[in-house]
Amino acid sequence: MITRQSYKESHEELSRLLKYPPFNTERDEDDKWLGDVAGDEIMAYNREVILPVTEKDPNWETIEGEPHEEFREKWAEEIEEAKLFQARYGDDYRAATNAVLGDD
Repeated sequence: MITRQSYKESHEELSRLLKYPPFNTERDEDDKWLGDVAGDEIMAYNREVILPVTEKDPNWETIEGEPHEEFREKWAEEIEEAKLFQARYGDDYRAATNAVLGDD
């Protein structure tokens, strides 16, 4: 179930992870940064799933499913890689980026 708290925590976690490689060091086939593409998908989820519920019932408590479930499935490899960089570099996403780009 998606609760306000689980949605908030998921959104915050994903927003932090988008600052790490590969999201900030790789581009897609259209030459867009993966972080930008992924960020757009997160915002689309908010517009398509969360906002309609809050507009219908401002006091909503739960929604079926898990927060960002489809996004997490689609981007599983990139999310896992970003988590590894976060574990190694802590909050210093710039150091993680520099390590990937060879700018140490």
